[in-house]
Amino acid sequence: MSSKEEAAQWASRAPLGPGSKLEGRRVTEMSDFADFADTDALKNEGAWRAENGQE
Repeated sequence: MSSKEEAAQWASRAPLGPGSKLEGRRVTEMSDFADFADTDALKNEGAWRAENGQE
């Protein structure tokens, strides 16, 4: 989602009962970690995503 307002619109459509709570979280992209691209963990993550059609 591109904004908090858009996230709130989607959340308002969730089929929740009285007293239920919904938590919205930002989903990160590989580009968010560009400064750390040379770490083994991110290289492994990138390989996993490519292997599983996630990129």
